[in-house]
Amino acid sequence: MSTEWPCKGMTLVEVLVAIFILSILSVLCWQAVDGSQRIHDRARQLQKSNINILSLLDQLATDISNHALLASPYPDSSGQLSSPMQSILPESIQWDDSRLTVLQLDRAGQLNATSWHIQDKNIVRTSSPLEQNQARAPTVYRYGPITGWRIRPWIPRRGWMQLPDVPAGLRATGIEIVLDTEFQGKPVSYRKVVLLP
Repeated sequence: MSTEWPCKGMTLVEVLVAIFILSILSVLCWQAVDGSQRIHDRARQLQKSNINILSLLDQLATDISNHALLASPYPDSSGQLSSPMQSILPESIQWDDSRLTVLQLDRAGQLNATSWHIQDKNIVRTSSPLEQNQARAPTVYRYGPITGWRIRPWIPRRGWMQLPDVPAGLRATGIEIVLDTEFQGKPVSYRKVVLLP
């Protein structure tokens, strides 16, 4: 008795069903790969933006920390300041109409004015010798888009205050810098605190 298996192939319908299932699987796999690539690209853009804004905040903090001490912020042995306080910020740090100007000493002992301001949604850092402050200074740093920025002084036992609202005779011991920007159409704020002597 011989038992032969009948040789039977796949029908056309079975082949079409298999191709249809494989095509659905390939479309789903393509969407997953494409979605992960978009997430990777978005994360890379955010990382680049964060690195740029953090280096900008570090440069701002360095400029403020290296301000020239035109008058001692500490009282003398009698408990009096060497000069009466004209403002809550040190004399070498000025905030006026969204423009921050910091006076710094260079290696030769000359005063330089370093200015930060917003121009066309970019924050621009310029630096020039104080004697030639009227001449156009070279741009050292430019980053955008910045939609706004503000600083607030830290007043001991009072906390963070807005600059026009600080009572006379108080001295700030810190400055908060807040930069407002946008990432993919959404507002984002970055904050840095700098201690003052």
